[in-house]
Amino acid sequence: MKRKILIVDDSKFARTMLKAPLERMGHHVITLDGPHSAVDELSNPEFVVDVIITDLKMPTLMDGLGFLKVLSLSNKGTPIIVYSSDPHAEELVGDMGFESIVFLKKPVSPTTLQKNFQQFFPKDD
Repeated sequence: MKRKILIVDDSKFARTMLKAPLERMGHHVITLDGPHSAVDELSNPEFVVDVIITDLKMPTLMDGLGFLKVLSLSNKGTPIIVYSSDPHAEELVGDMGFESIVFLKKPVSPTTLQKNFQQFFPKDD
């Protein structure tokens, strides 16, 4: 089943490396270069995504951790993939109450990305 995926990362390279395999899987992928634009988009009730993939470390006033804190207030049911090179990503995020969250270490292979993505939607297999 085709899913709508939002990728939030300041690195164009990282966005491209995530977007390409997800599109090959048949998904509709939207990429944004920072948390502020993502919060703006997600505040529109017509902008609905099935999965959010975000980096933690971004050189903006609101980084990925701040973005997750905002999401935890309104999007707890949306599956989250935290895509980070930080070895302490899980500790940094802690328990924000998300129903589904996965942590992937950069870089990630397309196979690992697909496997982790599909765990959110097992009936799609």
